[in-house]
Amino acid sequence: MPEEIDRALAQVVALTGIAKTTLVRQALAAHLGAMGVIRPEVAEALRPVPTRGRGLATNRKKENR
Repeated sequence: MPEEIDRALAQVVALTGIAKTTLVRQALAAHLGAMGVIRPEVAEALRPVPTRGRGLATNRKKENR
């Protein structure tokens, strides 16, 4: 994933507390729904998942280095 997108996702995670995987899953489902590949209600049914552990995954990666 391009670094700029990864940083933007990390900002959204920090602001919302929603896990990065959930944000990506929702965006992908919305895009596929808009393309008509899946039903729009599939994208709408995805529920946000709060982040777990100590802060952002990117922060944990830095701590483990």
